[in-house]
Amino acid sequence: MNFFITYGTHDFLKSIYEKYQNKYDIYLLDGGGSSILIVEKEGKSLFQSGKTYAIEKASGSFERATFAVINNVPVTQEHKDIFLYEAKIRAEMIEKQPGCLAVRVLKPIKSDSFIILSMWDSSGDYRRFENSPEFGLTKPSTSGINVPQELFTGKAYVKTYSVFREELDNN
Repeated sequence: MNFFITYGTHDFLKSIYEKYQNKYDIYLLDGGGSSILIVEKEGKSLFQSGKTYAIEKASGSFERATFAVINNVPVTQEHKDIFLYEAKIRAEMIEKQPGCLAVRVLKPIKSDSFIILSMWDSSGDYRRFENSPEFGLTKPSTSGINVPQELFTGKAYVKTYSVFREELDNN
């Protein structure tokens, strides 16, 4: 199974979302002045541009989610297996948190940035997790493996998004 992401304006991505929403589990995410469209499916992407990932770990469903957290982590080619092991352990900790509805660990096909995607019942659920002692346990090296700094090709970053719900759309 593959995971596809494309980027664009809300209005442009909404037109793609409307075209495929009855055929695929496709989600439009908005946050920080940007929008993305995500879909999980076999085979080729629906999108003309964007990024492709292999789903390495999947739990839960996006269906009821209203808030998404995308942790982008650039990893060197030679350290991908070490990072993947760590990421799966962290994902298991995240998926047990109250309000977490789904987690995906995504391995890049043509880039160096892994994604750990978590989908939440609400932004408040994620904020409670973010301020909890458990949040620190989901950071690198908590599994006992000493993760070398040379594992990363750049600085990791987190983006948060609201999940577009057509029934709430005023346009």
